[in-house]
This record gives sequence, C-alpha cells and structure tokens, in this order.
Amino acid sequence: MTDDRAGWLAALKAPKVWIPAAAAVTVIAVSVGLIVTTTARRDDAVAAVGASSGPAPSASVTAEAGDPDVVVAAAESPTPSPSPSVSPSASVGPEPSPSAEVADGAAGPADEAEPEIDFSTVTILNGSSRCQARAQDTEDMATRTKVKAHGGSTPAASDATHTLVGPSAAKNNNVDEILWAPDSAHAALTGLKFGVVIVDTSGRKVKVTRDGQPYERLSPLRWAPDGSALLFVGNVDGRHVLYSADPETGQSTELLRANRINGYDISPATGELAVGLSDTDAVDRMSAEGTRLVVVDLASGARTDLGSGGWPAWSPDGATIAGFDSTGSILVDRASEARTRITQGDPYDGYLLGYWDVLTPAWSQDGTYVAAVGVSPESDHWTTVVVADADGTVVMDRVANVLYRMTWTDGGQVLAGGHGHYGTRVLDPVTRTTVERRSWTAVVAGDGIALRSPLCGQVEFGSVIADPTFETARGVDVGDGWLDAALPIVSPDGTLAIQMLAGPGSGAQALYLMEWTA
Repeated sequence: MTDDRAGWLAALKAPKVWIPAAAAVTVIAVSVGLIVTTTARRDDAVAAVGASSGPAPSASVTAEAGDPDVVVAAAESPTPSPSPSVSPSASVGPEPSPSAEVADGAAGPADEAEPEIDFSTVTILNGSSRCQARAQDTEDMATRTKVKAHGGSTPAASDATHTLVGPSAAKNNNVDEILWAPDSAHAALTGLKFGVVIVDTSGRKVKVTRDGQPYERLSPLRWAPDGSALLFVGNVDGRHVLYSADPETGQSTELLRANRINGYDISPATGELAVGLSDTDAVDRMSAEGTRLVVVDLASGARTDLGSGGWPAWSPDGATIAGFDSTGSILVDRASEARTRITQGDPYDGYLLGYWDVLTPAWSQDGTYVAAVGVSPESDHWTTVVVADADGTVVMDRVANVLYRMTWTDGGQVLAGGHGHYGTRVLDPVTRTTVERRSWTAVVAGDGIALRSPLCGQVEFGSVIADPTFETARGVDVGDGWLDAALPIVSPDGTLAIQMLAGPGSGAQALYLMEWTA
C-alpha cells in the first residue's frame, strides 16, 4: 500500500474534519453502479414527477398494448459531435411478425395453461413483438408472482443455498438500497425501518446507524474504492453530516458536515474526497443552490475549491472529476483545475423529482467514456442523456428523462433507467445505437440487464436477465419452492447476489444471499 493510500485509509477512521456552515459545502461521488431503490425513495420521486409538467412521452411510451415494446433507435454517425444535439433521435420499432400480433380483445394468456420455464433455454421477453402472448396486469406484481398466497407470514429459514441476511425489518420490499462493496466482501442495506446495515458474505450483519442517528434517504451510499469503509449522509437537526463506517464493526465516524451535501466520491488514486457542498439556508429537504465542488484531503483536512458544481464522480485513473453544476454536466481536471463542459442548458429545476444521485455522472469501467445528464430543451424539470469521450466530446445524445443514476454493463453499454412509462434505455457508444424498452426499473447484472418481466409463453412476472439489446433473456432460477419477489443485486465479481424472495411454505418476503449462476 502506498503512503497516500495508507494516509486516507487512516483518515476515514480518524476523528471528524469540521467544515463551518458558513463555508461552501462540497459534493462527493463514488462510481459504484449497482444501486436499486424499491420503496419510499422511489415512491416519493415518482409521485413528484407525476405531479410535474414535462414533455409528452415518446411514441414508444404511448404505444397501445398491442404495439411492440422494444424500440431500437437508428445508429448514429460514427463521427462524434462536439456538442449535444437538442433534437430527439429518430427511432423505429422492430417489424412485427404477422403471426405474432394479438388482436385487441383477444383472450389473454391467463386463461391458458402455464408451461414451466426452462431455465436452460434462452427465450425472448414477453412484450416483444415476436411473442404471441402478452402479460396482463403489469402493475400488480404481488398478484402476478403469487407471493402472498405462498404460505405463512414468517420468512423461510436459511438452507444450503439461501442465506437469510439483513435485519428483520428488511422484508416486503421495505428496502431503499442494496450496494455491494467493490471487493464483493460486503453489501450495505438501507431502509426507513432499519437505517443502514452492512452484511458480509457469510450472512453476518452489523448495524451502522444507531437510535437517533437518521440517514438521508435521498442521498446515495458510497464505498471506499477498496471496500474498507462505507460512506453515507446523515441528517442532524436539518443539516447533513457525512459519515464513514467500518464494515466489520459498524462503527461510524463523522467526516464533515454542511447545510447540504450534494454528492460525494473518493478518488481511487489518492483517496481524496470530492464533495458538493452548499451553504444555502434553503428550507427544502434537498437544495442545489450555491453548491461548490470541493476536494478534501481526508488526512490533513485541506480543501481545494474547484468552483460551482456537485455530484462528483472520479475517473478510474483519478485524473478527472465529472460533475453537475445546475446547467449541465462538466469535467474538471484535478491537476490543472481546467473545466470542460459536456452539456449546457437552462438552469435545472427538477432536483426533487428523482433519486438525488441521478445527476452524478458514471464512468465506463475503463474510463473511455462518461455517461452524464443535461437539462432537457423541452422542460427544465427533465433531463437529456449523453455519453461523452473522456475529453468531454459528446458521442451520443438522447432527450430522455431518467430517474436514477446511469450504470455500465461489463460489456461497455450504459443503462439509463426510469420507472414505468419513462422506460429503460441501453446506449452503446461503440455502435452508437440505443435500445428502448417500456419496463419497470432495471439494474445492471454483469454483462446483462436484470428486469421484471414474463418470458414468452409465461404469464407471471419474475426476474430475467436480458442481453443489452433486449432480444433474448434467461429466467433467474431461485431454487425449487422459492418465489422471486424483486430484482437480484449481483456482486461486482459476479459470484453472489442478494435478492428478495419468499421461501418454501412462506408468504413473507425477505432478503437472501445466494450464489449467482444466471
């Protein structure tokens, strides 16, 4: 371990570094992608979005039930444009097979015998124009998966292949976030009823937040790049406090506090903390007014103010910070402090309309590209999705609102996800193509996309792993007698997953740790 890394590792567990309220507050961000929010965080965001005005949904969103669900956008010119286009990209639907179309009012598959899913066979997703059957009642997940009718109210005990993890309150989808550490040795869980908990791969858990130590549910979790500490934001007397927790003991240490902490990340190269700090006295739960992008040396407490901005994400080599500064996304060179603008628009006014981390850019695993958001030309409450080279040159641009931070597959595609009618988009910066699908929330699972869907010929919903084109998918086999109740969250090394399940003879959902084989 280098002297620099030893210094910042010690600093994460050292006494707090105070930053006065009157000083500009900074934002931190760590680019770890597997985040899923399942209850109040999403419910609050979706409710707020639904009440807001914005552009009309795209044609793929407003299609009737018998229309194709998958829209593949035309390939873009291989020549990158120097600035993002404000025009929505043209998109075309796949040609439906005449025999695959279902007439309006035709009998649904619920009246037919339900064949068993063959998990060894690749099959096409239901909802594709290639499927003859189409699932109904897509919003009634509990009914479609029949979890409540599965048995009693006590979660099933662990068995040889399923380890019950998390606190007792982590059930019935009462979980805000599941985030694996980069080394896959621990996972952090958050929820309104149990706060912040860390579990290891044996199922052992430690409670991080104590009684009277609330955490900010709209703020993201971040792991140190080597998995040695978990960072989270607390809310004390209406002010934000950034904590660092030891994953083995759960003991947390205050690092800094400010009126508002708008994103944060730890450099994989030096261990410096990039953070968005705001000294505004705004009464809103979250506010972006007056946010400054600050780099903090956690060992010495020294700070460098890099100007307006927040929601930072360090590049994999630690040379560049990507962030957001209210009118669009930016790149800041750490050494020279030179600033490059990726997107430019009117001041953004949709801060409370989605999960707070949506504004944080996401770097590809090799640092070649960065996915970021801009302000939509159609509404200052909405976003436009872009992918840029490491120097800030935009290579892909889509006017599409997203609710959650973008993430990258192992294969180099970026997932831009919304909820319900916002749809899910997968952008490939190499081929310059975008695939869109109307679906509920999706998450990256290795080189594939995990989402809730029936398979062709199936009626009930389950978790499936689709390829990034949404052409084919495999069902997730959770074991005989077990029911799948939510998306699997796969460890970075691809060997384990945490998933909400109902075990044999139980109608109670709970979190279980399993080996990942899909």
